Amino acid sequence: MHVYELNERDRGSPAYLRLSNKTVNSLGDLVPFSNKGIKDLPQELLGVPVEPSPAVEASPAAKALEPHAVIAGFS
Repeated sequence: MHVYELNERDRGSPAYLRLSNKTVNSLGDLVPFSNKGIKDLPQELLGVPVEPSPAVEASPAAKALEPHAVIAGFS
């Protein structure tokens, strides 16, 4: 699977993204496009779930450090 840029006609110039109703463009509105295909994307970026790593398991010592508080008058 390949992912390509949206701006196919203007290959060398940056594109303006209109994110607000401003009449003047600013530096944050300029987004450069490379027009190159992105190969070998990780599966999690394509919407396919990835199995969790077994190294990311909570230990009893870590659970003992979780903060617990009671706030009077809060419901």
